[in-house]
Amino acid sequence: SQYQYSSFSKIVGMKEYLELDYLNDKVYFSLSNESLINIPSNEFISEVLSQFEVDALEDRCIVQVNLKDELLDINYSLESDNGHEAVDILYLDKDGIFTDEVSPLTKKMFIMGNRQGVINIKLKRVNEEVSQQRTFCSTATYLVEQF
Repeated sequence: SQYQYSSFSKIVGMKEYLELDYLNDKVYFSLSNESLINIPSNEFISEVLSQFEVDALEDRCIVQVNLKDELLDINYSLESDNGHEAVDILYLDKDGIFTDEVSPLTKKMFIMGNRQGVINIKLKRVNEEVSQQRTFCSTATYLVEQF
């Protein structure tokens, strides 16, 4: 499913988030500079949870990162009130295969955290461009980012 929206004025450097409440679930979207977002179906979210071998988010979060460009490398960390926390990460390639390693076919990545906090992500793209992003992990939350 797709949804088109009109952006509103914002402070420079501030991220916009959209909360979508559908089919008894809440999904949050980082809007970035996009005016069209792809909404994951409940079946897709269930498949992601299944790949992480969990039935429900409960006290976890999942951040789905839709990648705009091909990646060479990625570094990430979750900072909580207890310091550095471990996260689980999976990649989905353009052929629909989940893996635990980034590849030239990677189109999405999924980060699952077990504690509330800030996730710092450093992406190195094939064109040697490096970007640093920040997103959030909140209890029982599925968040979609566009990087």
